[in-house]
Amino acid sequence: MATTAHSISDARHRALTTSDPDSGELARVRIRPRTRRALIRDGLAMETPGTGRYFLTDAGRELRARLVEPVIGGAVEPRHEFAADDGNQREDAAPSHGRHADVFVALQGLRARREEAGHLELPSAWELARPVQAVALLLESGGFVPSAVNEYGGVVRAGYCVTPAREAGQARLVFRGCDVWGQAGHPERVEPELIGMRQARALRGYCERLRVCGWSTATYRLGYPAAFVIVSVAI
Repeated sequence: MATTAHSISDARHRALTTSDPDSGELARVRIRPRTRRALIRDGLAMETPGTGRYFLTDAGRELRARLVEPVIGGAVEPRHEFAADDGNQREDAAPSHGRHADVFVALQGLRARREEAGHLELPSAWELARPVQAVALLLESGGFVPSAVNEYGGVVRAGYCVTPAREAGQARLVFRGCDVWGQAGHPERVEPELIGMRQARALRGYCERLRVCGWSTATYRLGYPAAFVIVSVAI
């Protein structure tokens, strides 16, 4: 039970942990095609064309290493501190090796905590104690792009940004568009109406993702086109 604490299905757990430790090749027997397809879909494995052989990707190898590590206290012992990207990071901050695997494992850990609490459909006490990280993890794992800033604090990559809200257990979420000169020396110039449309589409996607994951969202405006979302526990 300890090595499945991150809620990976038994089939995928077996496929990952029984792969060759050196080559990363998946075992040719006892692995269903749908399990291989799921690993490929999640970016954890790939097929070598024309050979019928499947190998773990770098992300798959990273996740395998985590799964076969000794466990302490019923959970995989982390190899380094992980933090979801909340959209306040520097653009030049290089992502750690195996970022995809880190996010995948963190998401499974979040789900495991919900299972332990007996309600998969609602945030756990762990999430409510750190809503910024919980919301950022759900957005990053959902494929949304976080914003990034330069050394002066100017936004150089458009995307979501999560910060603490006034109330405990809540987070404030915005879409931040580029507002500084890019690397090519040209700013991103669009009409305010287009900024509003882009912002609306982004916020709508964020809210849909979070509501599916058990959070409640409420959108507020500070004057056109600025808007922000307060993310709280669904009631």
